[in-house]
Amino acid sequence: MTYFSSNYPRINYPISEANSPGLRNAQIGAIHAIGAHFALHEEDPALVIMPTGSGKTAVLNLSAYLLRAKRVLVISSSVMVRGQIKNEFSTLKTLKESKVFHTDLDTPRVKEIKSPIKSAEEWATFADFEVVVGIPNSINEGIAVLPDSELFDLVLVDEAHHVPAFTWSNIVRAFPRAKKIFFTATPFRRDKKEIEGRMAFNYPLAKAYEDKIFGEIGYYPVITDGQNPDLAIAKATEKVFNEDTAVGLRHYIMVRTETKEHAQVLSELYESQTTLRLQKIDSTKTYTFINKTIAKLRGGELDGIICVDMLGEGFDFPNLKIAAIHSPKKSLANTLQFIGRFARTNAENIGEAKFLAVPNDIEIGKRKLYAEGAVWNDIIKNLSQEVMDAEDEVKQAIDSFHYETTQANAEEISFYNLNPYCHVKIYKAEGIDLNGELMLSGQQTIHHAISTELNTVIFITKETEKPKWILSDELLNVKHYFFLVYYDEPTKLLFLHSSIKTPQFYDNMVEVFAVGDYTRVSKYQINKVLLDIVNPEFFNIGMLNRSAHSGESYRITAGPNAETTIKKSHSKNYANGHVFMKGNTAGNKMTVGYSSASKVWSNAYEKIPNYVKWCQVLAAKIVSTREVKTNTAFDDLPIGKVVDSFPLPAHGATWNNTTFSEPPLLYKLEDDEIVETYQLLDFDIELDKANSTLNILLFELIFQGIQLKLSYDFDNYFLYVEEPDFEFIVEEAGHQIPLLDYLDECPLQIYLDDFATIGNHEYYAPPSDANFHFDNSKIQAFSWANTDVKREFYSTTAQKAGNGNLNSIHETLQAKLMADNYTLLIYDHGQGEVADFVSFMDLPDRVEINLYHIKGSGGNAAGDRVNDVYEVCMQAVKSQVWTVNRQSFNHKILQRTNGNLHKFLAGNHAIFQALMSNGKRLQFLFTIVQPGISQATFSPKLSYILAAADDSITNSGYLPMLVIGS
Repeated sequence: MTYFSSNYPRINYPISEANSPGLRNAQIGAIHAIGAHFALHEEDPALVIMPTGSGKTAVLNLSAYLLRAKRVLVISSSVMVRGQIKNEFSTLKTLKESKVFHTDLDTPRVKEIKSPIKSAEEWATFADFEVVVGIPNSINEGIAVLPDSELFDLVLVDEAHHVPAFTWSNIVRAFPRAKKIFFTATPFRRDKKEIEGRMAFNYPLAKAYEDKIFGEIGYYPVITDGQNPDLAIAKATEKVFNEDTAVGLRHYIMVRTETKEHAQVLSELYESQTTLRLQKIDSTKTYTFINKTIAKLRGGELDGIICVDMLGEGFDFPNLKIAAIHSPKKSLANTLQFIGRFARTNAENIGEAKFLAVPNDIEIGKRKLYAEGAVWNDIIKNLSQEVMDAEDEVKQAIDSFHYETTQANAEEISFYNLNPYCHVKIYKAEGIDLNGELMLSGQQTIHHAISTELNTVIFITKETEKPKWILSDELLNVKHYFFLVYYDEPTKLLFLHSSIKTPQFYDNMVEVFAVGDYTRVSKYQINKVLLDIVNPEFFNIGMLNRSAHSGESYRITAGPNAETTIKKSHSKNYANGHVFMKGNTAGNKMTVGYSSASKVWSNAYEKIPNYVKWCQVLAAKIVSTREVKTNTAFDDLPIGKVVDSFPLPAHGATWNNTTFSEPPLLYKLEDDEIVETYQLLDFDIELDKANSTLNILLFELIFQGIQLKLSYDFDNYFLYVEEPDFEFIVEEAGHQIPLLDYLDECPLQIYLDDFATIGNHEYYAPPSDANFHFDNSKIQAFSWANTDVKREFYSTTAQKAGNGNLNSIHETLQAKLMADNYTLLIYDHGQGEVADFVSFMDLPDRVEINLYHIKGSGGNAAGDRVNDVYEVCMQAVKSQVWTVNRQSFNHKILQRTNGNLHKFLAGNHAIFQALMSNGKRLQFLFTIVQPGISQATFSPKLSYILAAADDSITNSGYLPMLVIGS
């Protein structure tokens, strides 16, 4: 029999009482929990959580006997603790004093690794020992020459929160068949990496106080009153030390800082400004020097030490009771370890542990620990337990997943370490198909897991492809993709997270996983994610131009406090587009953003269970009936209300702002081959008002002989009224999708008779009439003698002859423009036009370009021609898309005039190219020509239309719109 097996029957479990030594409550619970764990989970590491000072080393020692180990490897965090553990095993001092073992029990043979392992032969010598103790650096160096992975059958890891680090994990994995116990006081890390193991025992910090393992702790804020903070802390520390000594307390000091340089400054300051006897120690000091310093401390020759991250984990000196914190620790784990050094009670003549620091705003575990008035006794207990409970909850939730991936495809990965970015697209659905299969061309599924408890599905896929610049398969790129689907049953909302963020891919995902009917969540509902956010600060705000006469321009304001740039006047033209902001909710800092595409995001990464919780919080807000109030200028931007029919007949339509800002190509396909390529923006949108109703809108897309007849309604979105003979697809951001899918994702902006707008089923009320007035004195009167003002143009000479040879409006205006002697004059009337006429004037400092848009009058005389004015204004504003820069305009004009030399009424291609390349600034003007407009018969409604169009043009940076009437 081995040493530990033969001595297993000699274990006693005495309970420590007032006058009787024995095991503490924490130790009894821990050792029995370890036994229970390995009875059920022999292959899983046991995670034992015990606060600093609760007797962890004794449990570590006793576990070797309980599990009847053959040979034990102990991994320690530091040289000092390594020596303490070696002494405990060599002497069994604590276990014998606690009456766990009789004093005559033989002790195990213990090897302390004091230098790195270099050879297999050195490993072989460890077979002569029952216990081997070392620190990671010394052990890890020898793993490469480890001759026998079964040399140890029990691995004990002290301070196991270090295990995710390679130097630790590499050792643990080197002994795959050994039982493993991970001991720690803080089962969480600042980097959120997983501390492996199944939780076997968790002894709460609050229980440690109840069992009097921990004593009272107090935070004593040091007020500087303009004094040097270090000096103020030093003086306060001296005062507290002298007061404690005066009442008979044997308290000692630790002065804590971050750097050796600061430690030297503090050493000189304490020596010159106080009477305290302190010794500085740091990692440059030898082990012998540190031991001598500690001996002086214990012997009363020193009042304390100045420390740079020394004497932390595992250091046991209960009389260390005064902490002078010149540089606070900033992580919860380190802070709890630090506080644990001072809170112990197992010594005579000691009282409350006292922590002195200058108040600050450092947050530890979302609490301001160093705020004035902070009650550490309560904060530390609650904070520690909250974090541990959250950690336990995460692990239990991760355990709820069952894995569908075949072993052949699976790659080793812990779901605990999955930390996706908070970004989702949200749909309303009747349910979720948890068994839906995500099939991706060219990708291999390496993980597929389902949690019915969380109503969540996860896929991880892998794509392997060779770079385009190499012909062979010698080099390969490997990409991984992550997908998560969560369904919130109470709100009937489906959340999709995808590494592939194209519209069509989200549509494919929702088809796979949604049960029954589904719809995207409207922006009005998405806006509810801003509920209950206090002290908001906006970083990025998108404003959608909603005027019935504006181009689909999209204004973005960005920067700190972006909401302050929003003016009250913006509400007349702009609506809420997208937003990204930060604030506080329920006392926690957070960020949130959303877009009109039903997407919501936060600038955060979360573990899977917390990610699901984030979705649940969003879901509860989205279905809320409360109104969002940020109490900032952002509230002035109107947001659309979801409707299921047109409140009034539709009057016109134009493209989505995305279509204008990212102009897509439209392909005509025959037998899957592209036979024609068009700019989608070239197509005119013509409404079939006569056959449209308040429930369905009929319209056509027209360009160069193509007439696509479509409909829009509130149940099916966009459909073909007549299936075209050819297939039409749109290329967007490198992806090709059917035209109907594109329109569903980037729907038309539809204008109603009262100048309200509808987009994506959302209704925007028209701006108030009070916001728009056009000065009728700006209308340029023009004589239309010998002109049929109802006739915009003649398509044949016979039509003109049949109309008494009266000129059309185009002919009369052309004669006027020709007489104005422009450098260049282009007649561009037709489908996809830039304007009816485009004039160029080469001036000394600029090239002035005027875009003339013409509409015939609905009557023989000037009058209130609302429909006519409406349409011509829309043409003028829409044409802004071609003037955003020199390149776009140059390309469009060349496209329109190529092979059409008759379009040049004055000048030619060569003159156009010279004007475009002469380096002068281009100044664009927009002129509408409508004989039905006159100063004499000018109604408020016409004033409203013209003013809105003019406002759109001037807001885009152009000169005021010009109007030629009668």
